[in-house]
Amino acid sequence: MRRRRALPALAAGAILLPDAAGAHTAVTTMGGFWAGVTHLLTSPDQLALFAGLAIWTGLQQSAYDARVIGAGGLAVAAGTFGAAQIVIPADLSPAVTVLLVLVGCLGAARLPARHGALIVLTIVAGLCAGAEELGTAATPLVAIGSGIAAAAVTSWGLIAARYVSGQLHAVWGPVALRAGASWIAAIGMMSLALTTARYFGRS
Repeated sequence: MRRRRALPALAAGAILLPDAAGAHTAVTTMGGFWAGVTHLLTSPDQLALFAGLAIWTGLQQSAYDARVIGAGGLAVAAGTFGAAQIVIPADLSPAVTVLLVLVGCLGAARLPARHGALIVLTIVAGLCAGAEELGTAATPLVAIGSGIAAAAVTSWGLIAARYVSGQLHAVWGPVALRAGASWIAAIGMMSLALTTARYFGRS
């Protein structure tokens, strides 16, 4: 029985684990605006990251929504374009995974956030996500596409979060959002464990 209950979590973790080795190599051949859009929409770790940001923001004041959407989109665009101009020696996938765990935990704990802290975390997440994989293949159009995709995903997440909070009971709505955030944190922890295992495993 326990094995059956664990199967959905294992399946979700396997689907959402980032593949840093050769992910999205086909996306870069598309070129232009749609390469940026497709890159983010086919990156499960980045989708989960912005969904987690949307959940955490959805548990805060609604006045933060537009600012988080704008900051996230601009940060992803800047990170994508910046990575094409500056050679980044390190793989940013672990950083995105750590942010995934952090955002999930913050949402699960329903930690109140000040405007400045929320925007700063959104910008850091956007920069890391934007610079994660496309690298020198990014052009201004690719950066714009990535930024718009990030803003759209965050918008959809916030719409869903506000809908859940409004339609469900005043208690059960936030509980449902916190449960979703806890799943995001759990998936991030599984991904982080597998990502770092190569550094501590047997050679």
